Amino acid sequence: NDRRPRSVALLADDLRKAGAISHDAVTMIRDLSPVMNEAVHGVTLDGNASRFALENGPKILATLRAVPTDHDDN
Repeated sequence: NDRRPRSVALLADDLRKAGAISHDAVTMIRDLSPVMNEAVHGVTLDGNASRFALENGPKILATLRAVPTDHDDN
């Protein structure tokens, strides 16, 4: 199968539709995505973007870690 990986935004939408995360979490993921994409590609972030990522990144990670997975059945 030659499909491209799905975007973070689309995956977040799927999680929301499944009731696993809130609309607010999807919004935060969509807001964080371009900032994190720039950082991972070596773009120097301005202070506001860095602060936003540092303040909100851990929150969204905690939200995503709380989503039940198929592995939780073991």
